[in-house]
Amino acid sequence: MKTNLKISVIIPILNEEESLKQLLDNLLKQTLKPDEIIFCDGGSSDKSIFIIENYNKKNKSIKLVNK
Repeated sequence: MKTNLKISVIIPILNEEESLKQLLDNLLKQTLKPDEIIFCDGGSSDKSIFIIENYNKKNKSIKLVNK
């Protein structure tokens, strides 16, 4: 059954490079995929931003908001 319901997932992060790939892969494998995945970064100093930007190149529903 098709629905007009839009799904947004908003995730606050801070230095999450160890868990981001698994989180994103699992979100993108869902039966009902979110229309957008928004990461709100609180000033990460690891590779979190790099990981999100690389996923965004493949999937434009992934967005990043920097502090």
